[in-house]
Amino acid sequence: MNHPKHRSILAVILITILVLLYNALYFGLLIWFFPNLLVRIILGVIGVAIAIAMIVVCRQRLNEIKGGETDDLSKF
Repeated sequence: MNHPKHRSILAVILITILVLLYNALYFGLLIWFFPNLLVRIILGVIGVAIAIAMIVVCRQRLNEIKGGETDDLSKF
């Protein structure tokens, strides 16, 4: 087993889950506080767009790790 690779994969997944939970809580509270339906819809769309972007970034990073690129910062 390659432990650094598994740790990187686990870290990416855990951070993604935490950010998605924070995003859901934040936008959920914003939607709950605003009475205007249009504002609620706009906030809902923004929240879903951010969640989708986070999932896409997570998948890209997982593909990079599986391809052997575990350390992004070593390039710079």
